[in-house]
Amino acid sequence: MTNSTTATTLHPLVQWAQRDKLLYLTIEIDNVTDLQITDKSLHVKGTYGGSKAHYEATLDFYAGVKPEDYRKIDNGRHLELVINKEASQWWPRLAKSNTKEEKEAMK
Repeated sequence: MTNSTTATTLHPLVQWAQRDKLLYLTIEIDNVTDLQITDKSLHVKGTYGGSKAHYEATLDFYAGVKPEDYRKIDNGRHLELVINKEASQWWPRLAKSNTKEEKEAMK
């Protein structure tokens, strides 16, 4: 008999859009327990929709951002972030690398 009380960690859905100076992120986590933004990466942890599953994602940005200058909108259904880019430029993708794991996290 196995004990199935260990929590499962899943990747939340991450959607993104951009302007030349801004990133717009929508992360499907409604109860954020940890949010860390650095000039090179984002780490978020929490739960979604009353499920017992834990959601966690870490991604390295394609280029630098200004971590001290972001807006957080927590509307009770998901987390929205507006983050200023360090340089005014369009990015070809959100993540620095183009690995399968990061693609799965951003579906």
